[in-house]
Amino acid sequence: MNKIIQVEHEDPTLRAFMLFMQLAQAAYKFADSRFYQNKQMTAATFIALKILIMQGGTMSHTELARWTNTKRHNITSLVDRMSKEKLVTTKRSKTDRRFVHVTITTKGRKTFEKNTPVARSIMEQLMNNIKGNDINELERLLNTIKTNIENP
Repeated sequence: MNKIIQVEHEDPTLRAFMLFMQLAQAAYKFADSRFYQNKQMTAATFIALKILIMQGGTMSHTELARWTNTKRHNITSLVDRMSKEKLVTTKRSKTDRRFVHVTITTKGRKTFEKNTPVARSIMEQLMNNIKGNDINELERLLNTIKTNIENP
C-alpha cells in the first residue's frame, strides 16, 4: 500500500481535514484489496449485503443508496453486478413500477458469512492499537463530523 503523504501546513484544522480525507480513501482501497484477494468481492458488495441483512433482506434501490451513502446510479451498477453473481434478486414493485426491490439470496447470505472474517481482520488492522477511551473518543469525534455533514 502506498504511504500517505503528510500535508505540511500551519493550520491544524487543514492538516486534520486533509489527513481525514486521505484516510477515508485509503481505508476503502485497503478494504477492497483485502476482500478481493481473499474472496473476490468488493467492500461495497460486503456493505450492501450487510445492510440488506440488517434491514430484513429486501430494500429498494433508493433505500440501499441512502444507507450506503451512494448515488442511485452507482447503487444500480452495484446491484446489477450483485445480481449477475446471484447474490441478490431484483423485482419491480407491483404497486409502483418505478421502484425495484432488491432481495438478498441464500447465496448472498452465505457469501456475506464467508467474508465476515475478512471484514473483521480489516477492522482489526485499521483499528489496531486504538483501545478503551481512545476508541470512544474517536467515535465521538466521527459522530461530530457526521452531525456537521448532516446539518451544514
